[in-house]
Amino acid sequence: MAIQILVIDDDPHLCQLLKRGLEHFGHYHVDVALTGREGLKKVRRIKPDLIILDIHMPQMDGVEVLRTLKSTFPTSKIPVIMLSGLTDIATKVECNYEYGEEYIEKPVKLTVLNDRILSILKRYGRQPPPTPPAPEAEPATTDHPPGPGAAAP
Repeated sequence: MAIQILVIDDDPHLCQLLKRGLEHFGHYHVDVALTGREGLKKVRRIKPDLIILDIHMPQMDGVEVLRTLKSTFPTSKIPVIMLSGLTDIATKVECNYEYGEEYIEKPVKLTVLNDRILSILKRYGRQPPPTPPAPEAEPATTDHPPGPGAAAP
């Protein structure tokens, strides 16, 4: 049975990159939400095993989403990885120590993200599926490719 992951990030390109990259490992099903409010609705509907949450989003930022998730049962029991380009210490401290959640800076290698996911699932008492054979090719990081019309490297 696949591990259900919800990615909440306002960048649709990054959401699709994470979805394709993580599903390429073979043991994840990834759903996406582009706003914090949409993410909270999907959490209640799909009951994910793990959430990957961006911090900087319009309307409802990731820290507010995290506070909402952690304030009620059963969503308080869902592990969350905060994935953000923000590097301020206060936000990291709040996410890591106040809520006990992981904080990973963008860009991140998908193999590193996969390792963190598996480690978190074990820590939360969820048995990850057996590791399938290594994928032939995967995107190396969550860096964005050049936009349309950009010069090739």
